[in-house]
Amino acid sequence: MWLSLIEKSEAIRAIYRDSIPPLENVTLHEIKITVGEDTIITIKIDITTLPGELPKKWQANEINTVQLTFDLIKARIEKFDLNSPVSMVTRICILEDSGSKRMTLTSSSNAEVLVIRSSWIYLQSISAYRNAYKAGSEYN
Repeated sequence: MWLSLIEKSEAIRAIYRDSIPPLENVTLHEIKITVGEDTIITIKIDITTLPGELPKKWQANEINTVQLTFDLIKARIEKFDLNSPVSMVTRICILEDSGSKRMTLTSSSNAEVLVIRSSWIYLQSISAYRNAYKAGSEYN
């Protein structure tokens, strides 16, 4: 499972417990590259799979979207297809490969849109918000 390859992932397990969400039908929110001695690529995604029991703060805000931010440390981009639609990602696959982590973002046409290899993947943050666009579409 992808969560076992993520460092500092306790917050996801605490919120989702035994129902860890799949990284499918996600929205790619942001890609940020920080250069330096160790290149860091930050990936921010939105998922709509909510935990079975919402934290009280999330209940009060009537959230419908969870946002996960990952930092890929000592990262390098192996593939970045700017000709493919990059915002809607059908699947994110995280695997261990030859001692490193490999994150692959795949489009609805099953094309690899972005492939990143890194030494580590850290959960930087987990948050939630009410996506007005999604909320509006629930009633259409």
